[in-house]
Amino acid sequence: MKWVEGEGDEGASGWQFTVEDPRHNHPEAREQGLPQFRKREKPVLERIKSGKSNRDSAIKILRNIRGTGENVQLKDVSNKLAKLR
Repeated sequence: MKWVEGEGDEGASGWQFTVEDPRHNHPEAREQGLPQFRKREKPVLERIKSGKSNRDSAIKILRNIRGTGENVQLKDVSNKLAKLR
């Protein structure tokens, strides 16, 4: 979906989208997009707890974890921090 500016006096601006497959209108979700495939291992949970005790932001904790190659998203870190509070 994208915004298209109207051209000329009669052109109207508006949203325009292209259907890739009429039976399914978005790309297939990869495994890492599904929560059940993003289970956190104990070392990752310990890093989040450590970051919280250091008063690091969720994005800083995420950057530290991603450096190890773990499949973790910002929402995962934010949710865990909320649970720890």
